[in-house]
Order: sequence, then structure tokens, then C-alpha cells
Amino acid sequence: MNYNSLIQRRSSIFQASFNKTKITPHFSCELFGYGYYLNRMHVGVLDDIWVRSLLLNNGEKTLLFMSYDLLLLPMSLIKSLKETIANELNISTDHIFIGCSHTHSAPTTESMFGIGEVNPDFIRFLEAQTIACIKNLNQTIQEVQLYDHEEIIESIAYNRRLNNFDSVDNRLRALIIKFKTSNVFLYNLACHTVVLGREKLISADWVGAVNKSLSEHGDEGIFFQGCSGNLDPMTNLNRKGLGKREDLEIIGSLVASRL
Repeated sequence: MNYNSLIQRRSSIFQASFNKTKITPHFSCELFGYGYYLNRMHVGVLDDIWVRSLLLNNGEKTLLFMSYDLLLLPMSLIKSLKETIANELNISTDHIFIGCSHTHSAPTTESMFGIGEVNPDFIRFLEAQTIACIKNLNQTIQEVQLYDHEEIIESIAYNRRLNNFDSVDNRLRALIIKFKTSNVFLYNLACHTVVLGREKLISADWVGAVNKSLSEHGDEGIFFQGCSGNLDPMTNLNRKGLGKREDLEIIGSLVASRL
């Protein structure tokens, strides 16, 4: 794959560190959304969910990117997490970027009438795992090379409102951080993570499959959701909400192969 070097365009020397921590609960949780009054108490785990962190420094500023395999985080929790992380890493809260993959197969993080109830134990667990994820980032930072990449990727999303491919943002964009022995891909693609529909198994959905495919080749991924709006995965075009593990693996392999 040919990438565009950011180093050639800028004189900065970049340093980075990466970590990930499992946030799969070991206690009962209601999965978030995908309809009203479903009482989707999880009955098992299809694949683990994670929080991933990427610390990036150019000699002048330090930025932290954090991505959770969750539907969303409430603003009050984001504010609290940012303050705790900022104190731990000695960086500004303005330099911390937090995102969620928007999977509907993860525990509820904000109680919404008829959509999901929060298990407070999960919030406490999530806070602890967040700190574990970022705690040693300053100690493991190393010099890296940065590249950027963008290409059109087909057959991932369709417009669920129009039931066609109009108004689909099919750009796969990535910042590639080259460490000495591996790469970390900070990537963006617009598509809801709802291949599994109302399934009662915990899963990071298709984003988890992409990251799994990358890790099988010794690399890592950290995902930030695009403007997905009405963009659903292609599997929903004919089998809405009835996707299986095999569908996740197909999407995961396809996206990972284009990074």
C-alpha cells in the first residue's frame, strides 16, 4: 500500500504510544438500543469490546485519541473521564478526543426510557479500565513515522432511507502511525455498526472485526465513526438485523485489506 508521508510535508519529529484494554463486562448488562422495550440483557459474548488509546506528540503539543466499542458516552461521563485522564497524563482536556464506534451490541451507558438501563457497576468498571488503558502511555512513547491514506471503498454501506446507494460517504480515511515493528491505523468510515441487529451477544460488530483482522497481522486499529446518518451495513439491505459472525468477518477482512 502506498501512503502519503506527513514527515515529508512537515519538519516535526513525531512520537506516539498505543494501548488497549478490554471492557467486556463479567456481570449482567442490558445492551443499548436497536428498538424500544426489547430488554436485551446480554446472554453471552460473541467478541470482546475494548477501549483503545493513542498518544501523539510533535514536540510542541500532545494529543490523546480514545475509542470505545460502545454506542455512546454521556457528556457528563466524558467530562469526568477527560479530567481524570488529563491529570494522569499531564495534558489539557482540550487535547483529548473521545469517540465511540456506535455498536448496539455493547452495554448501556446512559439510561433512556424504553431503550436501555445502565448497570452502575459497568460505569465504575469502564472508568477503571480507562485509567488502566492510558496509565503507562507517557512511559512507552517512542519515535514514529506518520502517513495518511484515503481511498473509496465499495460494498460496505447503503442508504437505508432511500434503499439505494445515493448520498453514501464511502471514503475510507486513515492516519498510519508506523512504529518500529508494527503499525497503528487511526481510521474513519461512515457506516452504522448494526450488522448483528437485536442479537443479545456482546460484540464490537464490524469495527471489531476490522481491528481483529489488523491484529492478526501484528497491527492495531483505532476507529472513529464517520457521519453515518442513514448509512447501514450492506448486510441489512436484504437481511436487516440478521447478520452473523461470517458477515462481520467478510466486512472486517475487506476494510482491513484496504488500510
